[in-house]
Amino acid sequence: MKLNKKQFVIITFLIFWGIIGVSITTGVWESQMQGIEVHEGEFSKDDIKGWMKLKAINKLFGVPLEYTCNELGLPGNINKEAKLKDLKKKYSFEMAELRKIILKYHNQ
Repeated sequence: MKLNKKQFVIITFLIFWGIIGVSITTGVWESQMQGIEVHEGEFSKDDIKGWMKLKAINKLFGVPLEYTCNELGLPGNINKEAKLKDLKKKYSFEMAELRKIILKYHNQ
């Protein structure tokens, strides 16, 4: 059996999307990040990720935004909706520093 270009494209398309469809229905494929479950009073430094926003970090871990900004040397008019990875590049701090600051705040 010889396939022309159109048939080949259609079969390839169906196989590609068929594999993805089966993976999604069986639970193998996940296209969204799982949320972080944080309970009041619990803290894990591993919960802080670069895709998180500065505002969310302060809300999740109960650390005032002003405290975090002062300790990291960030300006007071910082965009609270900015992702940590973007702030890290712009203001040259490490995620380990942020984790230590949050731990320090909770150990006061």
